[in-house]
Amino acid sequence: MKKKRGFEFKLTRAIVPLCFLGVLILAVVGGRSAPPTVDISDLSARLDQRVSVIGIVYDIKEGGGNKPFKADIHGEAFPLSVEVISWDVEHVNICIGDVIKVTGKVSTYQGRYQVVFDSSDEVELLESNNCLIPLETLKKAPQFYVGKEIAVAGYLEEGFLKNGSISIEVKDCPDELSGNLTLKGRLIYEDWRYYFDVGGWTPI
Repeated sequence: MKKKRGFEFKLTRAIVPLCFLGVLILAVVGGRSAPPTVDISDLSARLDQRVSVIGIVYDIKEGGGNKPFKADIHGEAFPLSVEVISWDVEHVNICIGDVIKVTGKVSTYQGRYQVVFDSSDEVELLESNNCLIPLETLKKAPQFYVGKEIAVAGYLEEGFLKNGSISIEVKDCPDELSGNLTLKGRLIYEDWRYYFDVGGWTPI
């Protein structure tokens, strides 16, 4: 019995450090797999670190050959943007207007911050707007969409597309056209104002 108790005591002494080591390893691995989510405005303090950023997609360039996949996103509350880029991914299933979370390493290129990711798994779709730009987004950050082919939706009446209290002037659509519509076209900035130049429409 004494030998058995001694063996149990030694075994316990061996197991405790091993358990502690296992917890430590899990903490380290867990920390690496869950980098902090930071605001786009804080990227300057995170150079060469792995982080996650959240933003609205306003431009996409598919990869392939010698070209990387690129997407530009801007913050939901502030008009700051960052390029997310991957040399290992050709396509990510996102579209303009989506809210995404991207995890990668912070770097700079030609004076602009980038978040470099390695896999499409590091791009998480948080909210899909069905490839539509909410009018609220256009009002908050119109500079990112000027000249781009986009789609918007709302109630068209007397030359203005409305969604609640938010509206935007539209041009180049028939005067008699009205109702709930999806409009495709370009956001134009001219004479110190923004308007939507309509190229096509679909009833909702």
